[in-house]
Amino acid sequence: MKRVFDYFKKSKKPNKIGWILFVVSTFVVGLVASIFLYNYQEKDRNATFEVTFLDPHQAIVFWTTEQKTIGFIKYGEEENTLDQEIYQTSSEPGTVHAVVVENIPLEGGYISLHNESESPFLFTQVQRIVFDATTYLE
Repeated sequence: MKRVFDYFKKSKKPNKIGWILFVVSTFVVGLVASIFLYNYQEKDRNATFEVTFLDPHQAIVFWTTEQKTIGFIKYGEEENTLDQEIYQTSSEPGTVHAVVVENIPLEGGYISLHNESESPFLFTQVQRIVFDATTYLE
């Protein structure tokens, strides 16, 4: 054991493996922190989210964004399988987005809100939409 300590005391070379590990770990921690902060800032997107049912199988989803962009939703009948993309009704970029979702089963479905200008590192919330006959006005 004493020989190991004596070797490191005499060695004037920097430890390359230690520096490489330090640089890589600093990069990974910085990347994870920036992704976390970006997602934290974007969580307010769902604060302006609203669903209006036209009938038990059709709804309009509204939301707003700070920047003008084309909005779309990902939709699916299962929470982990959002396999349909439905774009906003207007072809012009804007800050208010409206998407018509059709053929919604009575059990409901799941959506997540998206914009064409969003980062691939954004992890959006998945929301459940289901028709509620007690709040529906004809």
